[in-house]
Amino acid sequence: MIIDNLEYVEAADDVIERLRALGFGRPHRILTTTRWMSRREDFDVRNIQIDPLGEKETYDLVRLTARDSNSDLANASNKQLEPVYPITEGNPFLIKLITRRYMLSGKALPAILEEIRPISLNPLADKVRTWLFERSLDEFSDRTSKREAVSLLFSFCATGRGETMTHEELRAASIDITDQRFSEVLEVARRLGLVRPSDFNRRYSIHSLLYEHTCPLTRLRSTR
Repeated sequence: MIIDNLEYVEAADDVIERLRALGFGRPHRILTTTRWMSRREDFDVRNIQIDPLGEKETYDLVRLTARDSNSDLANASNKQLEPVYPITEGNPFLIKLITRRYMLSGKALPAILEEIRPISLNPLADKVRTWLFERSLDEFSDRTSKREAVSLLFSFCATGRGETMTHEELRAASIDITDQRFSEVLEVARRLGLVRPSDFNRRYSIHSLLYEHTCPLTRLRSTR
């Protein structure tokens, strides 16, 4: 059984309880997709994180999304689709959004990418921000606290777009998080996909579009 696209962690946990009440157990297997990991640590519940797509997989998803249409994207070469990867960084939601926008609007691909890029200015990009980021940020605040969530994400605003921070640099910059809480807050951010580790978990970064969305937002919230 596959239960697709549950928006909230609470909904996923509720589904687990309901299925248990109905007697579902071994040998049944149930796959539920959601944006965030379940909080449950039960022996029969496994969280499997899906990483962003690579360049080749990004182009494959564009062609797959356009497959049943008359769009020339369905047969586009990797070279022709190269501009898609830098702005999406392998995020399936954005890849599909760009592809479908291209097919419906009749606009050239560079024009579609320009619509997505300016997060704070474009109405379409504002919808991306609302659906892709706001719920994740709210979930982060719910699992930690608003003060801790803002502190951690605000730390990345001291860096440039797409740059990384070491564990020590991130800890020093997160001034509103105690030493006892920092590891837990960072783990929550990683589980939600807001903070991405690299270099064998020695450096951390956030998605470039999340940077554009969050940094002005955290500066505003921190002054209140």
